Parts: sequence; structure tokens; C-alpha cells
Amino acid sequence: PMVDWDSGHVRLLTETHPWPARPDRPRRAGISAFGVSGTNAHAIIEEATEHTPEPEQAAAPASTAPADTGGSTVDAESTGAAGVLRVA
Repeated sequence: PMVDWDSGHVRLLTETHPWPARPDRPRRAGISAFGVSGTNAHAIIEEATEHTPEPEQAAAPASTAPADTGGSTVDAESTGAAGVLRVA
């Protein structure tokens, strides 16, 4: 009862309200829940866009690990590395 809801950009909605779309950005909203027992939560939701462009290249692997190809010389190492590539 002590909050002046008309003074800011925050609205306490008690019924449906029009939410016009804008061509330059998706609609976003913050949803808050405050429990009497101290449980608080906040979620931000965003309108799905009609088209998501495909990435130009595949993402890099999340991690890499060294592989021992067993070569004791440069030529042997190259031969072992070629075998690893065939398996991959």
C-alpha cells in the first residue's frame, strides 16, 4: 500500500495488458517472486525471434588433450599423427 506504482517503470499487473512488439528488438520481461519464508526468485524472459542465423563455422571443441603418437623421430611422429587423424 505504500508503493507509488505510478512514479516509475515497474508495474504490478493484476490483469492482461497489451504488450506491443518493436521491430528493432525482442520483448523482454523480468518476473520476480518474493516468498514470506525468504525464498526469492527472479527470471528474465525474452521473446523468441523468428529466425536465428546459423553460425558461419562450427564451434571449437570444448577442450583438447595431447595425444602420444609414439614416434621417436620426426618421420615416425608424422606417421603416428596421420593414424590419429584417420581414427578421428
